[in-house]
Amino acid sequence: MSSWRASLSRVRESPVAAALILALPLLIVALITDLDFMPQTDEAKFHWDVIQQFDAEWPAVPWREYHAATTPLPYIAWALWGKVLGFELPLLRALTLILSYAGVLAFYLLARNRNHHWPLAESLLLLFSPYIFLNSFTIYTVNVGLLFEVLALWFYLRADQPSDWPALLWGGLAATAAIYCRQHYIFLPAGMALWWAISRWRAKQVGWRDLRNLVLIALPITLFLPIVVAWGGMTPPAFQGLHSLTISPVHINFLVIFIGLYCAPVVIAALPTLSRWRWRGAWLLLCVPGYFLFRPYYEQGAKALSSSEQGIILHGLDLARGAVGAVAPALGEFALWANGLIIGAVSLIETWKAGDADSVKLWSWIAAFAGILAVSDFVGERFYVLLVPVLLLLFYPRLAGRRVAVALWAAGMALIGVAYSIIKMNGG
Repeated sequence: MSSWRASLSRVRESPVAAALILALPLLIVALITDLDFMPQTDEAKFHWDVIQQFDAEWPAVPWREYHAATTPLPYIAWALWGKVLGFELPLLRALTLILSYAGVLAFYLLARNRNHHWPLAESLLLLFSPYIFLNSFTIYTVNVGLLFEVLALWFYLRADQPSDWPALLWGGLAATAAIYCRQHYIFLPAGMALWWAISRWRAKQVGWRDLRNLVLIALPITLFLPIVVAWGGMTPPAFQGLHSLTISPVHINFLVIFIGLYCAPVVIAALPTLSRWRWRGAWLLLCVPGYFLFRPYYEQGAKALSSSEQGIILHGLDLARGAVGAVAPALGEFALWANGLIIGAVSLIETWKAGDADSVKLWSWIAAFAGILAVSDFVGERFYVLLVPVLLLLFYPRLAGRRVAVALWAAGMALIGVAYSIIKMNGG
């Protein structure tokens, strides 16, 4: 047993071994499928045609008008890649595979740099997050921005002092690249702006260096403005008005459910803290009416969609409802929500009391992301994966020393991620 633990420890401490382990699942799927399976999500509906449009109009870049809802950087990258290797779907998917791996590997290095207890396990949780794993093999824009998101987090987390303006600059440039892959990554500078406001409020002063930092934090939004002006909105003209901006608290509840599933074992560390609060923890019950008022099960813009289009969690609950009736899935949904609420509440309160800069930043990103969700008509579960790196960095360090729990959960997420990918690749 001791030799097994020693070997495991060496693997955990070796970046080379971690890089090989993280690459292995991606290589296995690539070899088995040759990246040649039926189109997923919006591959054939939007992305493939747009890539060919960018190729046809090269060296001009048709960034003002194309038939897709997301920003143009991925299409530029795929068009250039296609000019070298070809525009067959499997060849284009290979670029996403490389970029996805780079993003996961960068996350491993970030978690290791932050002295997390088991960065490899956290990275496996990111890799096997079902939508990230599946979309590693597709031409889908979220994964193209993953590397830039992780780089932005890396630099932003380093910027603790006013003298750290280079970190804010490089973080802002990385965040800009992420936004130009998908607009939703705007939560990165928005969260940093919230962190700036909180830190200045706590310090009760604002100096010239603080204002300079705010300008640097606003850089990604400033660099995104020209395309917003040219489009006349946040998406290309053809997609404006597809989903109107409406207040949708249901998405906040689903975010709590999302945390309750994807960060499930963190409750092991949160429950002892909650028990020490005793009656003071009863205030969490005040959130329950909000859950029932804005249940995320078939709500808002999702009413016209099937449960499979809404995502894995709702589809799984729907399948369970068909098999065992409505009561058990309803309890399961509430249990996930309660689990996420406990995990989040304990972390948020401890963060606020301690004032730890890293945790305040991470919570600021969650708040900014939640704000974006709250004014959206319909947001499918696959959009929430943008927040997964932030959730892992915030919550999983609480499980330091609980290697068995993290390892078992990583194995469980691997089963979910692989099973979901197999189902989708075979037409499910």
